[in-house]
Amino acid sequence: MTGSPLTIAACSILLLACNQQEKKTVTTTQETKPVTKPSEPIKECYSKISGKDTVQLSYTINDNVVAGELMYNYFEKDKNTGTIKGKFSGDTLVAEYSYRAEGMLSVREVAFVKKGNLLVEGFGESKDKADKTVFKSITTLQFDEKAALTKINCN
Repeated sequence: MTGSPLTIAACSILLLACNQQEKKTVTTTQETKPVTKPSEPIKECYSKISGKDTVQLSYTINDNVVAGELMYNYFEKDKNTGTIKGKFSGDTLVAEYSYRAEGMLSVREVAFVKKGNLLVEGFGESKDKADKTVFKSITTLQFDEKAALTKINCN
């Protein structure tokens, strides 16, 4: 069975158009997704020296997990040094601070809010929970810039 030249031409154009449309569909469905690689750890250090009192904090952020060291050295009080582990939620760091003071290991929650080159410690009501001291409510903490640590170069 043979077709007229007009029918053959129309079928050829129709086939060619279908093939081109099919190629476009394949091209758009084969988009490549950007490869996400783990972020590089970020190290930050902060310090506050006021008279004979010193507070120092250094930490590394790795995939939103914050881990580091915190030291409070207040004149005529026991120095306590320990580790923190927590995470940032927006500009607020909430972490567990595990430290030794008076020969005992203690754990308490700490919170800091980041304001430019400052890290301001938060204070508020706390309670004991599962051998730790935790804040009753993070949302009611008071962040006083008098207790601000200033960003410094890490050694």
